[in-house]
Amino acid sequence: MLGQDMKPRRDKMNPDVIEVHHNWSRCVQRAFLMGVDPLTGRDVSYRREWLASLTEYLVSVFSVEVATDNMLGNHFHQLVRNRPDVAHQWSDEEVCWRWKMAWPQFDNPVWRCEPTDESIDAMLLRGQNEEGYLAGIRRNLHNISWFQARLKQTIAWLVNRDYPKDEQKRGHHWEARYGNRRLETESETVTNFLYIDLQQVKARMADSVE
Repeated sequence: MLGQDMKPRRDKMNPDVIEVHHNWSRCVQRAFLMGVDPLTGRDVSYRREWLASLTEYLVSVFSVEVATDNMLGNHFHQLVRNRPDVAHQWSDEEVCWRWKMAWPQFDNPVWRCEPTDESIDAMLLRGQNEEGYLAGIRRNLHNISWFQARLKQTIAWLVNRDYPKDEQKRGHHWEARYGNRRLETESETVTNFLYIDLQQVKARMADSVE
């Protein structure tokens, strides 16, 4: 029988139920694309701040909570919880506004998005004419996979813009979609919390959690 880590996400994630998950993702070929490359000495550790600030921004948009996270040189970890109960309290107009906000632009060091009234009205009109349209968007906003997609795709786009045009590393930034494990007990959650918080200490990037 496959362990939970080997199961498809559809078999261990239910966006319609409040769940706690440990997510992790590595850069392509485990290269140091967010840190100091030990071979070349090139320092791009500032990209970790992009990931951290985008995470904070997306938390304000999605109905997904990030309890703790850790950004290293070639991967990151997050302890997250989806909140369908919160998303179901939003009006249709707020759902449209939040969905538009999920595609921000980076105005260093701030992530920005300013949906127009016309774009919101167009979504509301489509919702009136297309059954299930707004319900699907609402569900996406409390779906951990959609949260991860907007986080990783946006960072990959920004990293590619950051490379010189002749840089051979331009292309994929992430090794795969993301790793995931559902945490089913309080003990598992607490243990995972400590594991994530100690990542930079373990990697000798920091001397202590503080």
